[in-house]
Amino acid sequence: MFELKKLVSALLMPLPAMLILGFLGLLLIMFTTRRKFGSLMVLVSLCGTFLIAFQPLSSRLLMPLERQYSAFLPINESIDYVMVLGGGHVVDDDIPPTSELSRTSLMRLSKVFV
Repeated sequence: MFELKKLVSALLMPLPAMLILGFLGLLLIMFTTRRKFGSLMVLVSLCGTFLIAFQPLSSRLLMPLERQYSAFLPINESIDYVMVLGGGHVVDDDIPPTSELSRTSLMRLSKVFV
């Protein structure tokens, strides 16, 4: 059941949904007599993919989610721990801690202390 839920949720994402729509349109064009409908499906798929990837539109769609949470403002209290999510690291005692982080993690960590 868990695998089915993950599969269905992945297929409902915009890019896979547009690709599936395009492939279904191509199948209609190649194997049936409904070529006009298949062409329309391919056109909708390509236009949808373009609109999803179009930066002004995608930024406008993401803006409410990005503004939902306020930025971290420095406080006078000391900070004991900082958790940097979504990065990589290596564990090596011979190199300094900042060299253990991946470039992405180091950039995210530097944003916390700026």
